[in-house]
Amino acid sequence: MKDTMKGKLPTRKITTGAAAGYSSYGNQIGLATGQVTELYDPGYVAKRMEIGAVIGASPKANVMREEPAVRAM
Repeated sequence: MKDTMKGKLPTRKITTGAAAGYSSYGNQIGLATGQVTELYDPGYVAKRMEIGAVIGASPKANVMREEPAVRAM
């Protein structure tokens, strides 16, 4: 708290709110939030940056490689 810049929210407040957002978004699209990692650089004082990714895995036997077909409209 003592390191918070005047007029800014504490990092803890921002981070706990973001973690809740990750979980909420995952629930909305039907994916479980598997891992949330926070990275910090002491020299970085700009706005918070978020990057997200959805990674899926399936057994190789379930993967089909086909050529796209033209659909009649």
